[in-house]
Amino acid sequence: MTPERTAELVALIKAMPHSQREALHARVKQEMALAMAENNGQPVADAVADGIKERLILESANGKTIEELNFDDAVEQATARLIIQARAKDAAAAHLRAEEQQAPPAVVSLVDFLAVPDEPVAYRVDGLWPIGGRIVLAGPYKGGKSSIVGNCVRCCADGTDFLGRFQVQPVEGKILLIDNELDERTLRRWLRDQGIQNTGHVQLLPLRGKTATFNILDPQVRADWVQACAGAEIIIFDCLRPVLDALGLSEDKDAGRFLVAFDAFLNEVGASEGMIVHHHGHGGERSRGDSRILDWPDATWKLIRNDIDDPTSPRYFSAFGRDVDVQESELGYDAATRHLSISGGSRKDARIDTRLDDVLAFLENGPGTSKTGIKAAIPGDDKATARAVDKGVELGLIRMEPRTGRGGGFAYYLTRVNKGEPVLAGLLNSGNPGYTPGYLVSTSDTATPATTPPEKLRCILHSTPLTGCYTCDQNAKEKA
Repeated sequence: MTPERTAELVALIKAMPHSQREALHARVKQEMALAMAENNGQPVADAVADGIKERLILESANGKTIEELNFDDAVEQATARLIIQARAKDAAAAHLRAEEQQAPPAVVSLVDFLAVPDEPVAYRVDGLWPIGGRIVLAGPYKGGKSSIVGNCVRCCADGTDFLGRFQVQPVEGKILLIDNELDERTLRRWLRDQGIQNTGHVQLLPLRGKTATFNILDPQVRADWVQACAGAEIIIFDCLRPVLDALGLSEDKDAGRFLVAFDAFLNEVGASEGMIVHHHGHGGERSRGDSRILDWPDATWKLIRNDIDDPTSPRYFSAFGRDVDVQESELGYDAATRHLSISGGSRKDARIDTRLDDVLAFLENGPGTSKTGIKAAIPGDDKATARAVDKGVELGLIRMEPRTGRGGGFAYYLTRVNKGEPVLAGLLNSGNPGYTPGYLVSTSDTATPATTPPEKLRCILHSTPLTGCYTCDQNAKEKA
């Protein structure tokens, strides 16, 4: 073989990827051994050996040029580096998991478990938020969720009644509000309006535009946030969807991953309670997305608009969960302070009150009518009409008398009173259970007699001032 040809073959071998060169050397060694065996164990002539080597080199090169072989070699080296990096990453992750692995909790027998005396259920917010509990506050878009959060922060800091009704155990440590929706200027103005007294108990973490930094799914990142949030007794996170988007998580499938990480975050911070704010779906009454959002909390606080398409319609609040069962009630809103309070009953109660107005108007011109007759005369839901009649009797606005003749039953009449005569009457929409001593007033009046100036009391029968209702006065004279 000429020196020039030898140089060409050597260049091909050098250009080959490492794995290919090793395979070539193995094949050359094998075939040279076979050639010696065929030559009775004697070394073959140089020309024969050169021919074997040239053939195997060309077969291994497979017709590729030196440039192509160099490219294959570069790809093989790059692939090897990537494999090393991937294996190193896996090894590092396994090492970190081993470091973070906590000892599993001990298994306890039922005998020992039941030997511990039961503690009374304690609440951060009486009847709404158990001590150590997790809450999901769900509501429609622009439905007042941030107002509920502001009221909750104020009451937990100052110890005032939440929604004017539910007693609160104030924090001894800090309340941390993590907000990723409101602009800082809006958040500052809204919290200032709340008039929080113990502002030193409240900490804020505005994350709008920086939500991706709250990647608590990463143990190292979570450790940094745990250190930053140390000392928080209550953590409120408002709200869920932006952080899922920022971390590339699906609301339908991955919300549970964030909730598990949030539980770990609360535990590592040492927070007693946690709340996550979430949006309702398009139906307006159910948390949207992953079903895990429904089963994660100890209780769900639900905020509902009477008309989902009308942002100005009345809001209603209810709560349900473990040791929590608060029926739906209408919320009143003080625009100056942004304070919320329970101001009425449920949407069902409101519909019955509206129907009761119709019943009272009908009985003014049709006294002595049976309940069946009243339902027939007033269009709409007969069951709602029947409930309205019963409520009118319960409140003392309607009296019922046994009917004579066939069929029996009762006839219904408006309650008549002398001008200004006090009666036992529950006020509609007052939010007060049972009876309230006072005067019969308009069904649209939501105040109690104790707080309503006499000149504003109106006759429920004729919508005229109670202190000067000529018709009632005339009826009293006729009776006399």
